[in-house]
Amino acid sequence: RRVPYTKDSTKNTVASKVVDIGEQIGVHIWYPAFRSFGEGIFITFTEGDEDFPNINNYINRTKFLNKIQNGAGLNEDAKSIIDAWKAISSWENNNQKEEGEIVDWSSINREPLFVWLHTLSHTLIKNISIYAGYNSASIRERIYVKKDKTGTVINGGILIYVTSIGSDGGMGGLIQLADVISDILEKSIESLTFCSNDPLCDEKKKEISMKNGAGCHSCLLISETSCEHRNFYLDRHLITRFR
Repeated sequence: RRVPYTKDSTKNTVASKVVDIGEQIGVHIWYPAFRSFGEGIFITFTEGDEDFPNINNYINRTKFLNKIQNGAGLNEDAKSIIDAWKAISSWENNNQKEEGEIVDWSSINREPLFVWLHTLSHTLIKNISIYAGYNSASIRERIYVKKDKTGTVINGGILIYVTSIGSDGGMGGLIQLADVISDILEKSIESLTFCSNDPLCDEKKKEISMKNGAGCHSCLLISETSCEHRNFYLDRHLITRFR
């Protein structure tokens, strides 16, 4: 069941203020909303799973240096670690100017693990639409993250779902894929290895002034109706560098 609602809005002025649009009726405050039903698949990972990127180990510079020192020079494993570290470090501790303000890039939706999950979600939507019989524009996403006591993101999950107004919900096209979701997941990750816009797409790096790393309409960007984050916070490199 999906129940989106509008709590407040802002005016498009320099000194914008949040305007609460709720209406108090009795002891309750009511907001505009609607209820819809559907179906979905929730995917999560357990740390230690071969498909789960233990990004926090790479983020820690000390552990990264230890891995290099204990390795056999610049062998393939060491190069892989370097590539992975470069990919996640480009998303760390960055600030960006937006409309004269400094935006902290360390907030939840800019953390490397969130970007990893969001990128995986987009490639899953593109591939699931082929198998499920739904148009990709009708499939939506929701990203969940789990933090430890220090506030560090340590795990997360992806909800891929479709909803419709009324009580009928979906047609079963998504939940029917549960038995083959592992194959779809593998193909989705594999599809990010190459893009029809390469090498231009692959050479794109995450920069302070940009909300995305490597990714374009051919490989990652989906319909605005499907993405809750306006096609921001995506990077192929966070997937491919951890393979």
